Amino acid sequence: MSMTAFATFLGVSQGWLYSYYHGAIPSGRIAIQIINKLNGKISIKEIMSMNGRGPKFNIYG
Repeated sequence: MSMTAFATFLGVSQGWLYSYYHGAIPSGRIAIQIINKLNGKISIKEIMSMNGRGPKFNIYG
């Protein structure tokens, strides 16, 4: 899944998701959206560790 597709899936802009991924946006704000969209298939701990881990970012895509 591309970042654009993932951003669309989460209901956020690609720029916003890119900023989150590079650590510019607090994790908690998007964590709830990701958990809800993936129906609990990812944990808060996994989300908190996503920053800067390119291949892992697409683990559910």
